[in-house]
Amino acid sequence: MNNTTPHSHAYLHRASYRMQSILQQKPARSQGQSWLIIYLDVITLLLAMFILLVNQPQQEFLVEDSKIQQDRLQPETVEARETTFTDAEDEKLAESPVPSPDERRNIAEEIRKQLETIQGEDLVVQVDPGTIKLQLPESILFETGKSDLLQGADRLLESVAPIILQYDYPVSVEGHTDNVPIASVQFPSNWELSSARASIVIRKLVALGVPYSRLKAIGFADTSPIDSNDTVEGRRNNRRVNIIIHAQ
Repeated sequence: MNNTTPHSHAYLHRASYRMQSILQQKPARSQGQSWLIIYLDVITLLLAMFILLVNQPQQEFLVEDSKIQQDRLQPETVEARETTFTDAEDEKLAESPVPSPDERRNIAEEIRKQLETIQGEDLVVQVDPGTIKLQLPESILFETGKSDLLQGADRLLESVAPIILQYDYPVSVEGHTDNVPIASVQFPSNWELSSARASIVIRKLVALGVPYSRLKAIGFADTSPIDSNDTVEGRRNNRRVNIIIHAQ
């Protein structure tokens, strides 16, 4: 038995017609939207061209920069120039006074005589080849175990400074101690004590006008004794400061 009614036939007919209409319209719609694909392709090409145009100056700059760096890395050739002097300069150089060994000995002897005129207890002046050494005992410079100059030491160094200033020779100041250990807050060992005493003497000489560039402080502690440390007298002699003029 066929249960279909005229109404159902009509409904099926309309649905079939509607489906055919949709299928017929779909290609038309797809054809109408095809311009979007072309549009997107054009936009993509324009974007790619824009990126190339933007990057082009940077690439040229990088190439130019690499060339500059290569040029900088190339070794620079410098032509050596021969030093020449005029006749007047040659004569001036030839006439420059260069002390002979005899003249240096005479200078050293003159400095020795001047140092020996300084009044002081147990001052010792010694002349060796190229050096004049003034040996100052601890007793006229410092109290035992301290680095503050005594009042008499100021007057003594005021007499030494003009003799040093006569010439441009370098001067070294040496601090020496005995072998008795010292362990104070200020001086943990004899190294610090000897170095501090040499530096204090140099500071006084600088204050008296001696250029500090000519001066050098050295602390020897008890490594260079001149007498035995087994006696009181020997230890006293070892506690000293040497002012050495290097007349070379």
